[in-house]
Amino acid sequence: MIGYRTDTEKSREEIIDMNRPVIQQAESLGLELNLDQVKPTNSFDAHRLLQLAATENKEIILSDELFKAHFTEGKKISDFDVLTEAGLTCDISESEIKAVLFSDKFADRVREDEALAQQLSIRGVPFFLFNDTQYVSGSQPQNVFLNALERLWETEN
Repeated sequence: MIGYRTDTEKSREEIIDMNRPVIQQAESLGLELNLDQVKPTNSFDAHRLLQLAATENKEIILSDELFKAHFTEGKKISDFDVLTEAGLTCDISESEIKAVLFSDKFADRVREDEALAQQLSIRGVPFFLFNDTQYVSGSQPQNVFLNALERLWETEN
């Protein structure tokens, strides 16, 4: 679940309370989150598949599919069948999907992203980095993004 930390014991009720604002914000945007169904998973292969999708300008579509699978449908996005289904939904060929999943293709790019995240001390998701200077961390209201973009505009112009 979002908000759960392995180094801190929290009750189910505490976790639900911590996630309530995120769920309410999602609902206000028309998103359905079923955080009680989320399964802890390693998203490394999902990120490799997203790298493939980026080569076809389909990473946003795939990201939406993976988000829905994980946070709404409670699917395990480390499962190759789930990843294949998501990729096919985005019109990525099955042969390309399998070529990535059954190899180390794009692993170096994902490791580079992980190294950058560590370098920037990123501890949570989502994390948005604009022109390597402005960032927004976590689920934030629109005005936080607007402020970051305005700061960027001021420093760039």
